Amino acid sequence: MKIKEKIKQLKSGETLSIFSPDEKDAQGLADHYNKIITETDYIMSSPDDGFTDVEHQLKWINNCKNSERDFIIAASIGGKIIGLANFDFPNRRFRSKHRSYIGISVQKEYWGKGIASEMMTIIIDEAKRLGSEQIELSVVSANKSGVNLYKKFGFIETGIMPKAMKLADG
Repeated sequence: MKIKEKIKQLKSGETLSIFSPDEKDAQGLADHYNKIITETDYIMSSPDDGFTDVEHQLKWINNCKNSERDFIIAASIGGKIIGLANFDFPNRRFRSKHRSYIGISVQKEYWGKGIASEMMTIIIDEAKRLGSEQIELSVVSANKSGVNLYKKFGFIETGIMPKAMKLADG
């Protein structure tokens, strides 16, 4: 599924573009993943998950492009992808098909500029349009900025999963 591009001038004077990536953006998505997985332990992905190569990104882009309900949005400044968010309806069962899931990441040097909020606004608007009644996500509790972002958008904590994510050092 493709989302209409949104252009916004940030307070810093930089121009932010949020758009649905296509095949030409696969390298930029892979570069983004390779950068964020080294910047913070708050990302659920690791280098071993296979998201960091162009082939995986091409497959993901094409799967979303051919989906009626799942999508990816990328955020770029100066033509460089610096943020990424995904939305999907993984459940096809009647009792859970109203639930959708999101993931979001922004490169560290761009934190605090409102980029994640811009992406969240788009995701929530599209989720409603697509009929999602419940958007779910996972966040590391130590990620105070992420927790605050999600609370700002009305998300509530529904549970804690101790030791749900394991880092390379154990």
